[in-house]
Formats: sequence, C-alpha cells, structure tokens
Amino acid sequence: MHTVKAIQPTHAGNSCGKKVSQVLVKMTPAERAELESIAELEQRSLSGATRIMIQRGISQYKTESLIAD
Repeated sequence: MHTVKAIQPTHAGNSCGKKVSQVLVKMTPAERAELESIAELEQRSLSGATRIMIQRGISQYKTESLIAD
C-alpha cells in the first residue's frame, strides 16, 4: 500500500491563489496506478488529479445523500 504523507497545513496558494492544505491518503498500488493513469490522460499532476477526484466524489456524495434523505 502506498502512503502520501500529510504535513502541516501550507499557506502557499494553489494556481487559483487559494490557501491549500495537505491530506494523508493511503491506497493500494493498483489504485495509485489507476490514478496515475488518469492524471497522465488528463495531463495533470498526480496531486491535481487526486484533488479533482475528491471534489467529484464529494459532489456525488452530496447528491446521493440528498436522494437518500
């Protein structure tokens, strides 16, 4: 299993100028390989692709939670 280590929140901005922080994510080698493939396909960094996937997952979660209520 691969681990991306979380460090103290950073005050540096991202490309949008917003403050960002880091999060620890553990995944299997297969999950990481799939994410790396997506990042390459979309011409993004691994971090950028991961952030987009998380944003999409949050949006989907909110949609599905509203349906379940």
